[in-house]
Amino acid sequence: MIENKALSRLLDEFLYEHPEPIAADWRALLVAQPEFRTDIADFAATYSNVCLVSEDDVRSNFFASSESETAQQAAARTDSLQFLDTGEGRDELVQEFGLHKHQELVLGLLIGQVMPAKLILSYLASKSSQTVEAVLEALEFRRQDFSVSMSSSVKPELVPVAGWSQEVLRLVDDQKERQRLLHLDA
Repeated sequence: MIENKALSRLLDEFLYEHPEPIAADWRALLVAQPEFRTDIADFAATYSNVCLVSEDDVRSNFFASSESETAQQAAARTDSLQFLDTGEGRDELVQEFGLHKHQELVLGLLIGQVMPAKLILSYLASKSSQTVEAVLEALEFRRQDFSVSMSSSVKPELVPVAGWSQEVLRLVDDQKERQRLLHLDA
Protein backbone atom coordinates (compact mmCIF):
# COMPACT_ATOMS: atom_id res chain seq x y z
CA MET A 1 0.00 0.00 0.00
CA ILE A 2 1.41 3.36 -0.99
CA GLU A 3 1.22 5.76 1.92
CA ASN A 4 3.00 8.73 0.38
CA LYS A 5 0.42 10.92 -1.40
CA ALA A 6 3.01 12.56 -3.67
CA LEU A 7 4.25 9.16 -4.81
CA SER A 8 0.71 7.89 -5.28
CA ARG A 9 -0.17 10.93 -7.38
CA LEU A 10 3.03 10.54 -9.39
CA LEU A 11 2.27 6.88 -10.16
CA ASP A 12 -1.36 7.69 -11.02
CA GLU A 13 -0.24 10.36 -13.50
CA PHE A 14 2.42 8.07 -14.92
CA LEU A 15 -0.04 5.23 -15.51
CA TYR A 16 -2.57 7.64 -17.01
CA GLU A 17 0.10 8.81 -19.49
CA HIS A 18 1.47 5.27 -20.02
CA PRO A 19 -1.43 2.79 -19.73
CA GLU A 20 0.85 -0.05 -20.84
CA PRO A 21 4.31 1.08 -19.72
CA ILE A 22 7.38 -0.52 -21.21
CA ALA A 23 10.82 -0.74 -19.60
CA ALA A 24 11.93 2.54 -21.17
CA ASP A 25 8.94 4.32 -19.61
CA TRP A 26 9.79 2.98 -16.15
CA ARG A 27 13.45 3.85 -16.70
CA ALA A 28 12.57 7.44 -17.57
CA LEU A 29 10.41 7.70 -14.46
CA LEU A 30 13.21 6.30 -12.26
CA VAL A 31 15.68 8.83 -13.64
CA ALA A 32 13.23 11.73 -13.40
CA GLN A 33 12.20 10.92 -9.81
CA PRO A 34 15.29 9.60 -7.97
CA GLU A 35 13.80 10.42 -4.56
CA PHE A 36 11.17 7.71 -5.16
CA ARG A 37 13.54 5.23 -6.81
CA THR A 38 12.96 2.38 -4.37
CA ASP A 39 9.18 2.73 -4.37
CA ILE A 40 8.97 3.10 -8.15
CA ALA A 41 11.18 0.04 -8.67
CA ASP A 42 9.01 -2.00 -6.29
CA PHE A 43 5.84 -0.82 -7.96
CA ALA A 44 7.21 -1.42 -11.48
CA ALA A 45 8.21 -4.97 -10.63
CA THR A 46 4.84 -5.90 -9.21
CA TYR A 47 2.86 -3.95 -11.82
CA SER A 48 4.77 -5.41 -14.77
CA ASN A 49 4.64 -8.99 -13.57
CA VAL A 50 1.59 -10.97 -14.63
CA CYS A 51 1.73 -13.34 -11.69
CA LEU A 52 1.66 -12.10 -8.13
CA VAL A 53 5.03 -11.63 -6.49
CA SER A 54 5.45 -11.40 -2.76
CA GLU A 55 6.97 -8.26 -1.28
CA ASP A 56 9.96 -10.32 -0.11
CA ASP A 57 10.58 -11.60 -3.65
CA VAL A 58 10.41 -8.09 -5.06
CA ARG A 59 12.69 -6.55 -2.47
CA SER A 60 15.24 -9.35 -2.77
CA ASN A 61 15.75 -8.46 -6.43
CA PHE A 62 16.36 -4.77 -5.73
CA PHE A 63 18.54 -4.57 -2.68
CA ALA A 64 21.51 -6.32 -1.16
CA SER A 65 21.58 -6.63 2.60
CA SER A 66 22.67 -3.32 4.10
CA GLU A 67 25.28 -5.13 6.20
CA SER A 68 26.88 -6.91 3.27
CA GLU A 69 30.23 -5.87 1.87
CA THR A 70 28.70 -5.85 -1.61
CA ALA A 71 26.13 -3.25 -0.60
CA GLN A 72 28.83 -1.05 0.93
CA GLN A 73 30.96 -1.33 -2.21
CA ALA A 74 27.94 -0.56 -4.36
CA ALA A 75 27.14 2.54 -2.34
CA ALA A 76 30.72 3.78 -2.71
CA ARG A 77 30.63 3.25 -6.48
CA THR A 78 27.36 5.05 -7.04
CA ASP A 79 28.25 7.96 -4.74
CA SER A 80 30.82 9.16 -7.25
CA LEU A 81 28.03 10.03 -9.73
CA GLN A 82 25.37 10.98 -7.22
CA PHE A 83 25.35 14.58 -8.49
CA LEU A 84 23.71 13.26 -11.69
CA ASP A 85 20.67 12.13 -9.68
CA THR A 86 19.67 15.70 -8.98
CA GLY A 87 17.84 17.89 -11.46
CA GLU A 88 20.60 20.47 -11.08
CA GLY A 89 23.34 17.94 -11.89
CA ARG A 90 21.50 16.63 -14.96
CA ASP A 91 20.74 20.15 -16.14
CA GLU A 92 24.39 21.13 -15.76
CA LEU A 93 25.47 18.14 -17.87
CA VAL A 94 22.86 18.94 -20.52
CA GLN A 95 23.87 22.62 -20.55
CA GLU A 96 27.61 21.92 -20.67
CA PHE A 97 27.33 19.77 -23.80
CA GLY A 98 24.21 21.22 -25.45
CA LEU A 99 22.15 18.06 -25.07
CA HIS A 100 18.77 19.79 -24.62
CA LYS A 101 17.24 18.10 -27.66
CA HIS A 102 18.70 14.69 -26.89
CA GLN A 103 16.83 13.40 -23.85
CA GLU A 104 17.04 9.74 -24.91
CA LEU A 105 20.81 10.05 -25.23
CA VAL A 106 21.04 11.74 -21.81
CA LEU A 107 18.84 9.04 -20.26
CA GLY A 108 21.10 6.36 -21.70
CA LEU A 109 24.12 8.10 -20.17
CA LEU A 110 22.47 8.41 -16.75
CA ILE A 111 21.65 4.73 -16.45
CA GLY A 112 24.92 3.51 -17.96
CA GLN A 113 23.30 2.18 -21.13
CA VAL A 114 25.28 4.55 -23.38
CA MET A 115 29.05 4.82 -23.09
CA PRO A 116 29.81 8.54 -22.66
CA ALA A 117 31.85 10.44 -25.21
CA LYS A 118 35.46 11.10 -24.18
CA LEU A 119 34.78 14.75 -23.32
CA ILE A 120 31.71 13.84 -21.27
CA LEU A 121 33.65 11.11 -19.47
CA SER A 122 36.38 13.62 -18.59
CA TYR A 123 33.72 16.07 -17.39
CA LEU A 124 32.11 13.42 -15.17
CA ALA A 125 35.49 12.48 -13.72
CA SER A 126 36.27 16.12 -13.00
CA LYS A 127 32.85 16.87 -11.45
CA SER A 128 33.01 13.79 -9.24
CA SER A 129 36.71 14.18 -8.37
CA GLN A 130 37.24 10.60 -9.53
CA THR A 131 39.42 8.89 -12.08
CA VAL A 132 37.99 8.03 -15.47
CA GLU A 133 38.22 4.35 -14.49
CA ALA A 134 36.16 4.99 -11.33
CA VAL A 135 33.51 6.80 -13.37
CA LEU A 136 33.35 3.91 -15.84
CA GLU A 137 32.95 1.50 -12.92
CA ALA A 138 30.15 3.64 -11.46
CA LEU A 139 28.39 3.73 -14.83
CA GLU A 140 28.71 -0.06 -15.11
CA PHE A 141 27.18 -0.41 -11.66
CA ARG A 142 24.30 1.88 -12.67
CA ARG A 143 23.68 -0.32 -15.71
CA GLN A 144 23.66 -3.46 -13.57
CA ASP A 145 21.51 -1.79 -10.92
CA PHE A 146 19.00 -0.67 -13.52
CA SER A 147 18.75 -4.17 -14.98
CA VAL A 148 18.07 -5.57 -11.52
CA SER A 149 15.56 -2.85 -10.63
CA MET A 150 13.52 -3.52 -13.77
CA SER A 151 13.23 -7.26 -13.12
CA SER A 152 10.89 -9.08 -10.80
CA SER A 153 11.45 -12.63 -9.69
CA VAL A 154 13.56 -13.70 -12.66
CA LYS A 155 17.28 -13.24 -13.11
CA PRO A 156 17.67 -9.99 -15.08
CA GLU A 157 19.49 -9.68 -18.36
CA LEU A 158 21.91 -6.78 -18.45
CA VAL A 159 20.94 -3.91 -20.67
CA PRO A 160 23.59 -3.82 -23.43
CA VAL A 161 25.95 -0.86 -23.51
CA ALA A 162 25.82 1.15 -26.72
CA GLY A 163 28.71 3.24 -27.93
CA TRP A 164 28.38 7.03 -28.08
CA SER A 165 28.89 7.17 -31.84
CA GLN A 166 26.45 4.33 -32.44
CA GLU A 167 23.71 6.06 -30.44
CA VAL A 168 24.35 9.47 -31.98
CA LEU A 169 24.07 7.96 -35.47
CA ARG A 170 20.88 6.16 -34.45
CA LEU A 171 19.17 9.08 -32.72
CA VAL A 172 20.30 12.29 -34.45
CA ASP A 173 19.08 13.09 -37.96
CA ASP A 174 20.48 16.61 -38.39
CA GLN A 175 23.92 16.28 -40.02
CA LYS A 176 25.48 19.35 -38.32
CA GLU A 177 24.24 18.29 -34.88
CA ARG A 178 25.37 14.73 -35.49
CA GLN A 179 28.89 15.95 -36.33
CA ARG A 180 28.96 18.20 -33.24
CA LEU A 181 28.00 15.30 -30.98
CA LEU A 182 30.41 12.88 -32.66
CA HIS A 183 33.20 15.43 -32.16
CA LEU A 184 32.68 15.07 -28.37
CA ASP A 185 34.16 11.59 -28.71
CA ALA A 186 37.14 12.61 -30.87
